[in-house]
Amino acid sequence: LEKNALESLSNHLEKNPDIGLVFADYYHVNNSGQIIEEVRRHNFDDVTLLDKPAHGACTMIRTSCLKNIGGYDESFKCQDGFDLWIRFIKSFKVSNINKTLFFYRQHQNNLTKQEERILSTRAKILNKAAKNKNRKITVIAIISVRGETFDNSCLSLKRLKNKYLIDWTIEAALGTNKIDKVVVDTPDEKIFKYIESKKQKNLSCILRDESLANLNTSILYSIKNALEQTEEKEKKTYDAVFQLTIESPFRNKEHLDCAINVMNVFETDVVIGVREENDNFYQHSGHGLKLIKESTELRLEREDLFREVGSMRLIKRKILKKIPITKSLKIGHVNLDEKSSMRISSNFMWDLVKSIAEKDS
Repeated sequence: LEKNALESLSNHLEKNPDIGLVFADYYHVNNSGQIIEEVRRHNFDDVTLLDKPAHGACTMIRTSCLKNIGGYDESFKCQDGFDLWIRFIKSFKVSNINKTLFFYRQHQNNLTKQEERILSTRAKILNKAAKNKNRKITVIAIISVRGETFDNSCLSLKRLKNKYLIDWTIEAALGTNKIDKVVVDTPDEKIFKYIESKKQKNLSCILRDESLANLNTSILYSIKNALEQTEEKEKKTYDAVFQLTIESPFRNKEHLDCAINVMNVFETDVVIGVREENDNFYQHSGHGLKLIKESTELRLEREDLFREVGSMRLIKRKILKKIPITKSLKIGHVNLDEKSSMRISSNFMWDLVKSIAEKDS
């Protein structure tokens, strides 16, 4: 199989002189060498958003192209293939062979299992790529909170560890220099007075009209209203709007930075926080449950499922100004670790988050 892989990759480059990098599909195998699944990527002739890199275990690169971009950056101890990929796609074409040509052994000590380390390194790589692009995106973060007056389940002013729940999100947004302004948008006067009393630089509060506080009103209308009020008051416009909610306290400034960098590097319309789901999912067909994926042994990239998490969504201003949004959007993503993706949606989740916060102290 290895010999076939080398020949196939080499032949592909020989036949396609405009291609600088080519990679193949693969089998996941366990410690015993048994095949877990076959992993098949998209046909890259049809891919327009190159935010998912090639698998570094079986990728062939033209030496001249590699030298042209300066080779590997040895400052990254892991995920060096991701850094190389981002720099490579700026200058050269990439391709894949939709053939399964190598085995990839998956075990507990694999680099792919060290999630927090990988995601932290990816964030640094994206930050480097955004700096090299030398194009700043002006960003306003809008934190929408209904408050107890309009939603008796609202936990915004409930203590989590040594501060209010709302402060976790405010501090994350103020903690990054990539966000130029943080606005809390609320119809609740108690929250309004609390935010105003903080008197922090780049933080303000808007007392939202009660008509925008209804449970059946899209939050995007409230976000748009807060944006328009802020821009009118400041006599300036922002390139993008960060829609943040307070239910994910462990989502931090690094995740927000990463989302802004993704929008900058890949020029997306929207960026969301996600967790990739590898469990089996079913739909009810009327005759019983039907597996959504074609096969549990064949993993097609087009069937990969991502769950939106982290209570964060970065939206380009021009998109938000046109709600209701009907056009097809170019949506990028930031992978969040399990802790950061947690969302307080019940009393059980509140108790769990509270326990973790106390343990971290």
